Amino acid sequence: MGMDVHALLDKVPLAEAVWLLWNEAFSDKDLNNFYESLRGRCYERLFSFSEIVHLVSDALCQHDGRGAQTLNRQDSTEQLPGSAQAFYGKLRRMPITLSEAFLSEGVNRLRPFLPKRLLVEAPASLRDFYILVFDGKTFKHAAKRLKPVRAHAGKGLGGRALVALEMTTGLLVGMAADPDAHVNEALLVPKLLPAVRKHISGPRLWVADRQFGDLAQVRRCTEDGDHCALRLHKKSRFTPDPEQTVHSGVDHLGRKWVDEIGTLSSTRQGSMRMRRITLFRDGQPFLEIVTSLVDADSYPANDLLALYKNRWGIEQVFQQVSDVFHLTHLIGSTPNAIIFQGAFCMTLYNLLLVVRAIVADTQDRQVSSISTFNLCYDLNRELVVLHHLFSPDRIVKSLRRRAASISDLRAYLYDSLRRAWTDRWIKSKPKKRHLPPPKHKRGEAGHFSIHRVLLESKEPEDV
Repeated sequence: MGMDVHALLDKVPLAEAVWLLWNEAFSDKDLNNFYESLRGRCYERLFSFSEIVHLVSDALCQHDGRGAQTLNRQDSTEQLPGSAQAFYGKLRRMPITLSEAFLSEGVNRLRPFLPKRLLVEAPASLRDFYILVFDGKTFKHAAKRLKPVRAHAGKGLGGRALVALEMTTGLLVGMAADPDAHVNEALLVPKLLPAVRKHISGPRLWVADRQFGDLAQVRRCTEDGDHCALRLHKKSRFTPDPEQTVHSGVDHLGRKWVDEIGTLSSTRQGSMRMRRITLFRDGQPFLEIVTSLVDADSYPANDLLALYKNRWGIEQVFQQVSDVFHLTHLIGSTPNAIIFQGAFCMTLYNLLLVVRAIVADTQDRQVSSISTFNLCYDLNRELVVLHHLFSPDRIVKSLRRRAASISDLRAYLYDSLRRAWTDRWIKSKPKKRHLPPPKHKRGEAGHFSIHRVLLESKEPEDV
């Protein structure tokens, strides 16, 4: 047990790489300056924002998202300058605008370290676009700790967010959130799109599912010279132009499609010239995609169908964020705290995606062949070893000294992760599961919005 911290860091290269990358992108000074610019009416007393970030990070990376374990083990350290009540109070008051900006600011700081190897190769005709997929994410599994919530039957929902994913890199680049988990996700589109446009220059191509395939969202997605490819909403009206040639063909699976130019119309929004691609699927409802890319020669139907198929990647990312980064264990009980944890988990996903990409680059492999779960599992084990042998204060001081001695962090990360490579990080091949579908149990499907319950519990103000 005579080993010092520096010697042990050489034996936990994954934990060291993740911390060094985090420290470069989210130094304590940058975090506190970021909080100061967006804190609103909040203030700092016992806990600084950087200390809150470190504690939440420890809970997610070492204790499966359990805040109480982290607070108990961090007692009497510089990272826990106050009581557990003060920590939870700080989370409870976290502004939603700060949580939204935390994700977008974080991805901007991590992007310079991302290798050029793409997670998904875009179809040839669409490679000039920044392809952005957006979809909704509901934060579930909220604990019923708050007094007004305890008596409610069903499962508590801690808020809802509309999240944007950059398809080719796999990075989550923006989020618009609402504390009411029952809010229509379409209402968050006017908030999300301008926020993403501030950080990602054009030309942009927006991709989304049926819920967003109406003319109102088409107009929003085509602002600022952007284009879109959306699944047609079942209540939207598309009228083919009889003077335009109708094209037809088959996709890579031999399924027939029809390509038409026409008008997408709405009672409130008027009309707009669009293109519709209808794919006929055996035994399933046909798939209708409307797009503002009306030039069929420049943007073939098969390319747009392949693009929309890759939209499913955002659902897989949401699943990873929930399972791998423990979004199923919520530290806070209020919508503001839950939304902040959601943004934090998405930022951790981006961080580990950069590490995955570097690992893949060192082994000349595709990024998709590296398992996020296996990387995170080894990271968790290495962090637990570090914190079991040394105090958090001593670990942080040693890591800061090491970071100060590195002149080229990118080259250091490549060298360290190349030497740390193990075949355990290779993603296993998908297996067919022959489990019967789960049966619905009466009384277990109910849910409610915590935000609405808290609003109803407040006494009306005296007139």
